[in-house]
Amino acid sequence: MAPISEEWLDQDLHAAPEEHSNATEVRDTWDGPSQFKRVQNIKANRHGKISTRHNHLYRESLRCGLYHGPMSPEIQKGHVYYRCQTTACPTKTIREDRLEETILRALRQLEIDPKVADKLRKAWDADPVDSQLGSHRDAIKLQIAADERRLDRLTDLLIDGTLDKTLFEKQKNKLELNLATAMERLGNMPDPKQVAQNRIQFLELMKSLSRLHICATASEKREIVENAFSNRSIIRNDVELERYDWLQRASSGMYVFDGGPYRDTSRTEGHEPPGQEPALARLLAVLGRRHIPHEDQAFGDR
Repeated sequence: MAPISEEWLDQDLHAAPEEHSNATEVRDTWDGPSQFKRVQNIKANRHGKISTRHNHLYRESLRCGLYHGPMSPEIQKGHVYYRCQTTACPTKTIREDRLEETILRALRQLEIDPKVADKLRKAWDADPVDSQLGSHRDAIKLQIAADERRLDRLTDLLIDGTLDKTLFEKQKNKLELNLATAMERLGNMPDPKQVAQNRIQFLELMKSLSRLHICATASEKREIVENAFSNRSIIRNDVELERYDWLQRASSGMYVFDGGPYRDTSRTEGHEPPGQEPALARLLAVLGRRHIPHEDQAFGDR
């Protein structure tokens, strides 16, 4: 059978019925479903092999630790495997169910011990949100007032002739930048009620990372893994999961924060608030969409 050309698609396929001399000519040109598929492939510029894309659990989330390429999912005998595509790589494949077990163990290791969670809660109760935010807000206002006085003084020195124009402009630009930054920080101070809610959600997240993963959808599982572990690689038969620094500190109970995933940059003595962590915000969003079962319901006795 002669190959189908783009001209045939543009001219003959869309031609009016009366342009064909008879039904026999149409049947000679059009060869049923198989040719229809060929037409669709040409129209979509797909001349080669048609591949089926499966929504595998950890697609595009893993890399080979030796050759740094993606670990591509494939199905063998009913099981999903992730394979390095470099022929010479000693990292062959890893089964998805084994990978899932490793991820769950890693998430359990990140969870806050109940005693640590209770200590954090008591620390927050002893240092209310309003008090912390009030102190931060007052400190920023003092900085703004001091920079405004410096700017006024700078203008006086220029008028008196004590300061030349070039140096005045340099110092003025610096002070105005400081003022703009301080005003932005003041405007971004979080709402105390939202902070209190974020603290509760944060503790809930850090006590139940593994159970959240168990009850999450496939896309949410990927989101949890990608926002909990900065490096997700496979080296031979080993799964390497490197946790983000903020999550490492959180699991150690070092975080007492003022704005959830979004806070001012000042710190309180003895505690290190988490920075503006988009990863934490995304994990809290997953938590908000899921009902986390009791620990015994999720995976029984450990």
